Amino acid sequence: MDDPPAFTTLEVAKHSSAADAWLIIGGRVLNISSWLHDHPGGDVVLLDLAGRDATREFDDVGHSGDARARLDGLVIGEVRAATDDELRIARSGGAAARGGKGGGIAARGADLAASWARENGDALKRAGMWGAAAAAVVVAAVAVQRYGTRSYAGGS
Repeated sequence: MDDPPAFTTLEVAKHSSAADAWLIIGGRVLNISSWLHDHPGGDVVLLDLAGRDATREFDDVGHSGDARARLDGLVIGEVRAATDDELRIARSGGAAARGGKGGGIAARGADLAASWARENGDALKRAGMWGAAAAAVVVAAVAVQRYGTRSYAGGS
């Protein structure tokens, strides 16, 4: 018997729309696109989890044996660890694969945080830990406002 296909969490994260929804439960990758509209809890809960590991959420709900058995028909593969090259490309926003410099949302957010910290360093020192925590929230909010919430997954 052939080994099932293996996908990284980076690959799974690319499948987070209603037309193409994958998630991970118990180390198995599931294509839930066809199940969205039949899910007794509605499609919204599944779409909120699409593109990531939903093992904890699935277990926390206390699904029935029938629900667990239904998963078998949705499995398309297993999760595997990303290679160093795959991680490097993901961290660079894909630019490394094209021979360019990095520039994904993580790099833009880091640049934004460094710039903000340089400009507001004295205020951060005076405010201590609470100021640093507030600064992190502000930087995250600005990054989301500038670059959107789904840029990390290649979405819109």
